[in-house]
Amino acid sequence: MAQRTAAVSADERAVVSRDCVATPGACRTHTRVVVRRSHNSYSSIVDWRHLTTPGRDASDGKRPQMTLYLTVDDAPSATLDEKLDALAARDVPALLFCEGRRLDRHPEHATRAVRAGVHLGNHTWSHPHASDLSEAAFVRETERTERRIERVYDRAGVTRPAKLFRFPYGDDGGDRAGDFRRVLRERGFTGPDRIDRGPTRADWSWTLDVADWETDDVSELRARFEAAVSDAERSDEVVLFHDAGNSPALFEAFVGWLDDADRGLADPLDLLP
Repeated sequence: MAQRTAAVSADERAVVSRDCVATPGACRTHTRVVVRRSHNSYSSIVDWRHLTTPGRDASDGKRPQMTLYLTVDDAPSATLDEKLDALAARDVPALLFCEGRRLDRHPEHATRAVRAGVHLGNHTWSHPHASDLSEAAFVRETERTERRIERVYDRAGVTRPAKLFRFPYGDDGGDRAGDFRRVLRERGFTGPDRIDRGPTRADWSWTLDVADWETDDVSELRARFEAAVSDAERSDEVVLFHDAGNSPALFEAFVGWLDDADRGLADPLDLLP
């Protein structure tokens, strides 16, 4: 069995599916995030090919043991309870990136997740493209969601381990990306530490993406997962999946594939500085 730690969570995808149709091409590959806007223009490209773990590089030319870190966007959904059961049954740890508006709709699901050892991150209030926002609007989207997350931890009686943030669609704001990351750093947000160039980012992206919002077919999703894992080149892979829009059955199947993939599974917070 793969080594792993806590339980985890999921999210809703009805809105994700609709948004992705409106913005085709978003989150195009597992090696980089490509956010395509309308009229074939690109607002942002975020390259995370240099995510590595110290001590895991294959200096002898052999492929290193891969560790998968599950992150789940657009939480919490109405079916998160069942998805938490799937994570707990497989003992798969995960990190949920939550929209503030969804926390208002399903606060009890988020509270259960925290009590089960699942971590919550900030995914803005309404899932906008950051490149469409002013700095003031970005602050409002972030801080409004922060207040909801703090309430969840207070209700759960759990100390929040870290402040984590992910840009919807991987859109970091384009020309305002530097300003938005400054906003995050000033407010104490922390990103993964295992990048071999530049400073630690204040936000979380991903490195392995199966574009689950594009299909409800189990066989197709399984083929995408196997191809993504086969093509992965890093020793550590930050996996992207969604709660919203995915049925509990599809989510449970994906968690099972992760568990059976002959790879290590670890808590995403292990990637923090």
